[in-house]
Amino acid sequence: MKVATGEINVGIQLTNRLRELFKIPRSESNHDAPKRSFSQLLENANEQMQQRQQREKLAAQQQKIRKLEVLAKNQDKVWSDIYKLLEFKQSKTYDQAVAHLVDLRELAEYQGKLEEFKASIKQMQKDYSTRTGLLSRLKKIGLL
Repeated sequence: MKVATGEINVGIQLTNRLRELFKIPRSESNHDAPKRSFSQLLENANEQMQQRQQREKLAAQQQKIRKLEVLAKNQDKVWSDIYKLLEFKQSKTYDQAVAHLVDLRELAEYQGKLEEFKASIKQMQKDYSTRTGLLSRLKKIGLL
């Protein structure tokens, strides 16, 4: 009768009555959970976001280290590739050479050999002093 007349909360009352009749235990529901305020939910969300960012940062650092370790094994080949690229005297090959030099600078920083790298760059500057395109690219990325 209550259902037919559209009384409020009839569905909940009916569900509770059926549970009592058939001895169905109440499930663990959100009704028993402690209430949390919006600020607590927001704080929890911020903590989770910070943890995710830390995990992503750590993964990126580990990936960078793996890349640098591979580069360290091929360092001599990369230097010879750079000098081969510089022989073409083209802006595209200069860009490629500079990209390799950026990677080698990161490797030198990682290995603690930045002074040796800077000395190599100074020598390159002397050897290719007439190549203004190359020198401007080196200055632009902070190698000179």
